[in-house]
Amino acid sequence: MENKLWYERPAAIFTDALPFGNGSFGGMAYGGTAEDKITLNLDTLWSGTGTRQERQIQKETLQRARELIFRGDYREADDFIRDHMLGFYNESYMPLGTLLLEYEGIDNTSTESYRRTLDLEQAVITTSFADRGRRIERQLFASFPQNAVFWKITCKGQGGISLRMYLDSKLRHKCMADGEAYWMEGEAPSHVEPNYVECPDAVLYEEGKKGIHFVCSVRLLHTDGRVSLDSGGIHIRDASEAEICIVCENGYQGYGKELESDFSILRGRVQKREESILESGFEKAKRLHIQDYSRLYKRTVLDLEEGAFSGYPTDVRLAKFREGEKDPAFSALYFNYGRYLLISSSRKGGQPANLQGLWNEELRPAWSSNYTLNINTQMNYWMAEESGLWECLEPYMDLVRDLSVQGTITAREQFHCRGWAACHNTDLWRQTSPVAGEAKFAYWPMGGVWLCAQLYTHFMYSRDLEYLRECAYPLLRGAALFCLDWLVEGKDKKLHTCPSTSPENAFRDKKGRVCSATYSSALDISLIRELFEHMLYIREVLCLEDEIMEKIEKALPRLPEYKTGADGCLQEWQEDYEETEKGHRHFSLLYGLYPGELITDSRNSELTEAAEKLLEKRTSNGSGQTGWSCAWLISLYARLGDGQNAYKYLERLIRISPYLNLFAYHPPLGAGFEGESDVFQIDGNLGAPAGIMEMLLQSQGGVIRLLPALPDEWESGRVSGLCAQGNFRADITWEKGRLKEAVICSEAGSPLKLKYREHVMILDDAGRPADPCILEKGTVPGSRYRVFVV
Repeated sequence: MENKLWYERPAAIFTDALPFGNGSFGGMAYGGTAEDKITLNLDTLWSGTGTRQERQIQKETLQRARELIFRGDYREADDFIRDHMLGFYNESYMPLGTLLLEYEGIDNTSTESYRRTLDLEQAVITTSFADRGRRIERQLFASFPQNAVFWKITCKGQGGISLRMYLDSKLRHKCMADGEAYWMEGEAPSHVEPNYVECPDAVLYEEGKKGIHFVCSVRLLHTDGRVSLDSGGIHIRDASEAEICIVCENGYQGYGKELESDFSILRGRVQKREESILESGFEKAKRLHIQDYSRLYKRTVLDLEEGAFSGYPTDVRLAKFREGEKDPAFSALYFNYGRYLLISSSRKGGQPANLQGLWNEELRPAWSSNYTLNINTQMNYWMAEESGLWECLEPYMDLVRDLSVQGTITAREQFHCRGWAACHNTDLWRQTSPVAGEAKFAYWPMGGVWLCAQLYTHFMYSRDLEYLRECAYPLLRGAALFCLDWLVEGKDKKLHTCPSTSPENAFRDKKGRVCSATYSSALDISLIRELFEHMLYIREVLCLEDEIMEKIEKALPRLPEYKTGADGCLQEWQEDYEETEKGHRHFSLLYGLYPGELITDSRNSELTEAAEKLLEKRTSNGSGQTGWSCAWLISLYARLGDGQNAYKYLERLIRISPYLNLFAYHPPLGAGFEGESDVFQIDGNLGAPAGIMEMLLQSQGGVIRLLPALPDEWESGRVSGLCAQGNFRADITWEKGRLKEAVICSEAGSPLKLKYREHVMILDDAGRPADPCILEKGTVPGSRYRVFVV
């Protein structure tokens, strides 16, 4: 199966262009002919200075909000929270700049034999076309080992090429050159208002408040042409090839650290990195890049049947897929593209993938291109466990560590609790307090608790006790301590969260008014119940003696249970309120089904039925039109064992995306803000692979389920390298919708319990039948078990 995106014409707009990145530095390649450009991004280049102080909220203010809610004055509570308990908006992720390329003597309409390709297996973008007897080709990649972007231009045939390369930026900047390099120095704004806030001065460079400074260098590694450099760029004449590297540094030095604003120091850092790059050259850099990238990408392989249009350009294939043509391999391409995007936007030492991963060209990007903690940031990493991309989790873990520091202040000053908390948005500066706006999205202190769930999940997959003890447990403990203090006793003697919202959703009170602030949303309680259960399990695993555990044991049975409404659907709130949007895009109340494990047949089959009814209600009323919402549906239906509906929403996700480069789609929310439009948001791209893997393998509850939600459309195929809880690796092959063979590798010697819809035989390394009862007590580390249907 060819794992490439390719096109027969250049990109016209951002969502036609092809993304590249090394985890922290990257951009978008347009693949023009007479003129070309790549836009550049650096993951630590944001607006802001990191000096804003969050407001303090008096205990009496919090108590007033609780009084309003517990007596049923929800609309008044909403208004009170908005006016007295919210803060300021996040800062915004900035575009670095653009490297432009201008050829002499090439027709801008030269598209003869044109091809623009992104090779997902090597992470190399190639553009080639013919022009008057010449074949011009450009190769582009972003290297993680050398932390630089490389671009090679070759011309074969009659005559060479002459060109100019130069930098530009939407930020304050100036360009210059010396005898060896051409570079740009610039500064990000000290503040940028979100794109949905109307104001006359949205982008500010304030006196006395220095934004992040940056330096970007373009260095010529090799050419056989004549070269000159000036402030207007790099000029090359009569060349058959040219190789360049792009290196960038900025003044951000880490959370809580002072910014570096001395351009000479930043320039010195760039030059030091350039020295090692000059020694290796382009071809060695390419080999190192492919070796490093392939090590991650090739861990998981998914092959599905080719369709009649599998060999067509990606935009043509997409059009045929939308028309209903059968193309199973297109699902595999989308799966592999998602893994490519995660590797390209989240690597060790960098920032986690934000709302747009790594890629943004706007001064005021949609929703500030920040980190949204009520689903989006977490969804970006759901795939990391099962696909074995554990290294890509490191920036996420670093984010949680940073937030736990700032969140300790928020817990104390905003919520009068111990431990740490984070609300629904954060940014480079690690804001943990509520942002401005409305209570329904801004006032939700469970973001940190949800982030901790991924840390626990990583232990369940890796079984790494040192990681659990040193990294995960301290962070989970701080979140649990916050929850213990945040819970308050209600009239029913249960422990409730108050104020509580269900992210971005609303209901009507008895007067028909739209409200969002209440107590104990299903999501709040699901997250806390799960966290408390995880803490008690960790106590057993690590043999801990910790006074917090006794308090958790006492609090856990006092948490409210899930409730079912009059319509038989799972309830989003403690009371059966009238919903304002029956097809709301968030499935917050179904967290316990996926990604959590609270709603299962083994725990309560009635809850799974109520969850199914809720899904039917939401989807029949238009839910799932947003990229990430649609991606969540894939996993939700897969957990229910419903392969057909899981595939239906995978198919819809691919079809509703209007973007030719397969970037996931987010429509306008209809909130009445000026200029709201369709935008790219990466969580749909990164959430879909998680759903696809859930269709093929599940491992919650200590049971590995083979092909639990295989759709009819994937009649035959194979997948290798899937990870399961307990540190197992699985290769699965199926034919005619039925398991042919599975090979399960035990990395940690964990107990192995398998489930398939038919009876299976398990053979050990020696080819002898293995006793399932013995395997359920433990496996041999490093052993392989073959599974067949009998």
